[in-house]
Amino acid sequence: MNDMTFPTNVDMALNLIDLERYPIENLETGKGAEYLRECQEHMQEHGWCNFDGFIKPEALAAESNDLLPTAETLTIKRNIYQGKVDPSAPADDPRRKEYTHIATQLADDQIPEETLLQKTL
Repeated sequence: MNDMTFPTNVDMALNLIDLERYPIENLETGKGAEYLRECQEHMQEHGWCNFDGFIKPEALAAESNDLLPTAETLTIKRNIYQGKVDPSAPADDPRRKEYTHIATQLADDQIPEETLLQKTL
């Protein structure tokens, strides 16, 4: 497996996060509190938050790529609410539109204990 050196945050997960963009180490005061407030406002207004780049790409890339051949790929057809398409819904209702969701995923028991992935879960 990968042998990377990381900063020594007490919480191992914080070593993997882009703390410049996502200042979550202290959500009570300062930048962390401001970031939390912004996220809450965005959730209130839009119903979602985007955490693009939350995990540093280099942090888990090597381990993830090593494990990828053992991952399962799932293809799921569903509506936006993760259910079956409802043909009885009005024509412009999102429940009528079908989306194809493709996910490549590893179950927890497929990730070795010694990996950073497991140590941060």
